[in-house]
Amino acid sequence: MVKVYGIKTCGSVKKALKWLNERGIEYELIDLKKTPVGCDKIDEWIAKAGMDKLFNTRGAKYRQLGLKELGLDEKVDILPTHKCGGFWL
Repeated sequence: MVKVYGIKTCGSVKKALKWLNERGIEYELIDLKKTPVGCDKIDEWIAKAGMDKLFNTRGAKYRQLGLKELGLDEKVDILPTHKCGGFWL
C-alpha cells in the first residue's frame, strides 16, 4: 500500500489520488492538517527530495504566510544537516 502525505483539499493531492484510483492502486492518505509528521520524517524527505519539493511555492498559503521572504530556499544547504527541532511543514 502506498502512503500519500498531503492535504486532501490540495489540487495536486487530488490529482495524485485520482491517478491512483484510476489504476486501482491502494493508498493511505495521511492528511497533514490532522496528522503532523515528526522531525525524523521531515529530515528523511529533505534528504531524499530536497527542501524545494517540500514547499508548494505556488500555493496561496505559502504567499499568505510570507514564506518567500524568509529565504528558506537560500538556506536549503544547511537544513538537511540539522534536525528540524519542531519545525513543522
